[in-house]
Amino acid sequence: MAKKMENFREILSKAVIGFASIGFLLLMVSFMIRVGTAMPDYALVYLDDDAHTYLAPFCIEEWQTRPSETFAFLRAGTAGEAHQLDYDPDTVCRDTGAFTGEDQSFFRAILESAGVVEPITQWWDAPYRKEDGTIVYPGQ
Repeated sequence: MAKKMENFREILSKAVIGFASIGFLLLMVSFMIRVGTAMPDYALVYLDDDAHTYLAPFCIEEWQTRPSETFAFLRAGTAGEAHQLDYDPDTVCRDTGAFTGEDQSFFRAILESAGVVEPITQWWDAPYRKEDGTIVYPGQ
């Protein structure tokens, strides 16, 4: 009986060490996997109705320097409106990474979704002033 109990303890000890090792390995891997945040529908974007595209606010300066055969205006809108109109993201602006948020580790993303840590503040969460002077606090 003592021999069986000793074998059981040895097996249990190896199992605990094995599970702990696997858990530690998964934890380390979760720090190495990077995930991005998609731009939400409430994000301020500028719509180019002529080209059927949308731009992030910080891409406007570059957009204004492009040669164009038409005289296009940009108007303020939201990402949700751009999606409803079936507009595409401006390719130059998209290539800057403007439409995805700051990368974070998979582990941090899990903690964020569980409410353990505060979400990373992205550019689209910053308040902005509309043409009529009202201040918009996105996501609220």
